[in-house]
Amino acid sequence: MRRVIEGKRLVQEFSFQPEKLPIGRPIVQYQRVSTDGQVKASLESLIMQDQKLKERLIKYGWKDIIPIDTDLGMSGQKRRDERKGFPLPYER
Repeated sequence: MRRVIEGKRLVQEFSFQPEKLPIGRPIVQYQRVSTDGQVKASLESLIMQDQKLKERLIKYGWKDIIPIDTDLGMSGQKRRDERKGFPLPYER
C-alpha cells in the first residue's frame, strides 16, 4: 500500500543535458545515390542535398568537413568493401 508523505516528491525531476558534439574533430560528409540514372536525373537535388548537409554541419560548429562522393550511382545493397568511398573514414 502506498502512502503519500506530505513534502515528498513521487517523481524525480528530469533535466535534459544535450550531448556535446565533437566539433573539434573532422567529420565525414558521405554521399550516395543508388543508380547512375538517379545521379543524372536528379543532379540538382543531389547538389541541394550536399549544400544543405554542409550548411547544417557548419551550423552545428564543424569546420573540418571531409566530403566523400566516390560512391554516387552505387547501390545501397553493396557491402562496405564493394564501395570505394565508404571505408575511407575508417582509414583515417
